[in-house]
This record gives sequence, structure tokens and C-alpha cells, in this order.
Amino acid sequence: GLVGMLRLKEVGAELCRECHADSTLNLDRSFVHAPSKQGKCTSCHNPHAGAKPGMLVKSLDQLCYNCHDQAEFTKSQRHKPLEDGCFTCHTAHGSDNQFLLKEAEGQLCRDCHNVTEDKFTSAHGGYDVTNSQCSLCHAVHSSDKPGLLTASAHAPMAASECESCHNAPGTPNALQLQAEGSELCLNCHDITQDDDTHAPVAAGECLSCHDP
Repeated sequence: GLVGMLRLKEVGAELCRECHADSTLNLDRSFVHAPSKQGKCTSCHNPHAGAKPGMLVKSLDQLCYNCHDQAEFTKSQRHKPLEDGCFTCHTAHGSDNQFLLKEAEGQLCRDCHNVTEDKFTSAHGGYDVTNSQCSLCHAVHSSDKPGLLTASAHAPMAASECESCHNAPGTPNALQLQAEGSELCLNCHDITQDDDTHAPVAAGECLSCHDP
């Protein structure tokens, strides 16, 4: 029959905290998963019981799509860790790394990719990219471009013509830009200015709007 009124001792996440400490769930970290931060524990967990581990409301391979657009993860080229689920790279509740990564981005990538082998260096134009930010050029989940390149790629980079902007591999300060700001951009791009020129363009501040 029907159960009479069942009054909760606390409201929302405060009830969960009666047993689950913030420190245990990493909720005291620098970056906290939005549902956790908002106290919406039941967005992901069933409060009473569940057939899935952690009393999750859905299986791990479907749970994250409650909020995240599945199309961003199902393009023709998929990052291999996706086969093992989101928590291969991400923590569920909180992290001291942006995007809830388990480690800093560069170190996380190096856990799988051997950045010192010749094949890897060759794929990056002969440059040592050990300390580079991989996500500047690569989509981290899936892409319709080979090598998981981002949808929009700077033409020299897409053509493996890195030396158009950077010092050549093997030279001192390889990867350093050959010039700064608009001085570099104007080596290839012609900009015509008139009385109605956009202020950042007139000031030569290309990077105010563009990511090279």
C-alpha cells in the first residue's frame, strides 16, 4: 500500500553529507562537477538502490549524455580512451585539474603516448612537443579529421608547415614564434584598414579574437 509521509532529515545534498564527506568525494577540490556543486546528487545516483555500480541511474557509457551532447563524442575519429569510458581521464566529482582531469593535461596524455619515440616526433613535424598543450590542436574526444585534429585548424598547421610561424626543429628555441603578434600574422595575411576598421585589427591585436 502507500507509504505515509516520509520526512527527510535534511534537504538535498545535505542529507547525503550526513554520511559522505566532501573530502572523500573530492568535493573540496578546485574544480567541482556542476551537478555535485549544485547539490544534485540524484541527477546521477539513485538514492535507494540501483542495478548499476555506485547506484547510478544509468550505465556509465550513457550517464554523461544526460547533460553532455553525445554528438561531440561520436564523430568518425574517436579518442581511444572513450572505449573504456569517461572516467579513464576524468574524475566524477572533483579535481584540482581543469575539466575534472585526473592529472594535468600534458601528463595525462603522456600516460598513453610515448612522446619521445621517433614516430610521435615525426607526426609532429620533428618538434619536441613534450611540454605543449595537446588540446590546442587536437580534439580530446572525437573529430571528423584524421589525427583528431580540431574542426578549425590554422592552414600552416594543417599542412604540416609549422616552420611558417615557428623556429625549425633542432634549432635553439624550436617552436618559438619567429615574430610576435600581428607582425607574424602579416607575413601571410593582408589587412586593409579604413575609417571603419575593427579596433583590435587597427591595433594589430589579432589574438584578441583568433586562436592560431
